[in-house]
Amino acid sequence: MISTISQSKPNPTSNSLSSEIDLILQCASSRAKDRNRHQIELLLQSEINWSYVLEMCTRHKMLSLVYFNLNKIASPKIPENIRAILIRFYQLNLQKNLLLTSELLKVLHLFEAHKIAAIPLKGVVLAGHAYSNFGLRTIGDIDIVVQESDFSQAEELLVQYGYKPHPNNHAEDIRQAQYKKPNTLLCIDLHYAFSPKNHFISVDSVLFWDNLRTIALANQEISIFTPEYMVIYLCLEGAKEHWRTLNRICDLSELIVAHGLDWTKLLQAAKNIERQIIVYLGLYLAHTLLNMPIPDHVWQEIESALKIKPSKQDICNFLFRADFDVLLALQWHYFNLQGLKSLSHQIKYWRWVAGVNFKTRFPYSVKK
Repeated sequence: MISTISQSKPNPTSNSLSSEIDLILQCASSRAKDRNRHQIELLLQSEINWSYVLEMCTRHKMLSLVYFNLNKIASPKIPENIRAILIRFYQLNLQKNLLLTSELLKVLHLFEAHKIAAIPLKGVVLAGHAYSNFGLRTIGDIDIVVQESDFSQAEELLVQYGYKPHPNNHAEDIRQAQYKKPNTLLCIDLHYAFSPKNHFISVDSVLFWDNLRTIALANQEISIFTPEYMVIYLCLEGAKEHWRTLNRICDLSELIVAHGLDWTKLLQAAKNIERQIIVYLGLYLAHTLLNMPIPDHVWQEIESALKIKPSKQDICNFLFRADFDVLLALQWHYFNLQGLKSLSHQIKYWRWVAGVNFKTRFPYSVKK
């Protein structure tokens, strides 16, 4: 049983952030500064509904980051059972992520031996390259993108390596396929594009393949997208999920703070694939919610381009509500729709939303 100091649910629609939400946001960085730590200590002096904190951290995949920052503070205001839950999750998450990292490197080596170019996406790469700590990001599976011409051979190699295809794979429609190694936690999403066919954020990935860099991951060299193209990819992923979870915004902030950007190159690259507004949306959220630094001239361009600019309070109203609010969801959709100029893409957006609504309790169910 999780003990709570306050039994009432925080109300994010009040005029100020609740202590619980502010606490999560102050912990939403692997590089929290002294002022964050001071603010966390002040917040812990108030009554904290720890059940709500754990619920929101689970929804937004923030448990490890919150543990990481609270663990630096020796406060009796943090209940021991809460510390135990957080440290247990962190330890299990770290073990799983190290397992996934080891498996990723083996699969990349397998593909390389058969002359298949493969780029890892999201999870493991971000944990090691952006967060610089394999325990700080929650990872569900291994995501790898290959060229469409290599996709079938890559699938065959995974089967030979012991993976089983998901029975509902429809790669020709969603342009990816899921494979799982029986009796293990190992699951691979193999992509040859960033989104399903006719999706509202579909882009030509050719330019991404022309912008690669080599990094060391667990002392082995691998290829990933350059920071600028990784930022674009993360913004596309955030848009695809309607920016409904905080971890997507954290990913973006962690990557930019860790490695910096050639901002001119980023904005030009986003323009080249006609998705600059989608990138602006991601940057706007990361700056407004997490104080991610953005050069003044870039921020001015973002503010000029976006017609709808929710406040920090508005963003939290959407992200941290415990129940569903139709009006709030519609307002959030209008914010996201700014990234889609053409009517056809807007129609695809609403069709996608309808599909999510049909399958899940949108927008508060979290994708695995």
